[in-house]
Amino acid sequence: MATLRGVLELRRPLLVFAVIAFVAAIGISIMPPLLPLCGLSLGASSVLVGRMTSGFAIANSVAQLVALRHPAVRLATPDPRRDGHVR
Repeated sequence: MATLRGVLELRRPLLVFAVIAFVAAIGISIMPPLLPLCGLSLGASSVLVGRMTSGFAIANSVAQLVALRHPAVRLATPDPRRDGHVR
């Protein structure tokens, strides 16, 4: 199991990707159980709660596809000197 020191020694882009993946996984795993509870407590019907949950899943899928096609920033670029591909 990785220690905190080992995690902190990771290169910055890898650490950024790990934090983003962790936060996204937490957000995705917390939302499905909470959305129906919040919707029902606010008086939404079960059909509307199902539509909200489905809408979240669809919006999340579309956002991931858009993010894959249009990356905002390139964080990790290959370094030919490090990888041994220098000519």
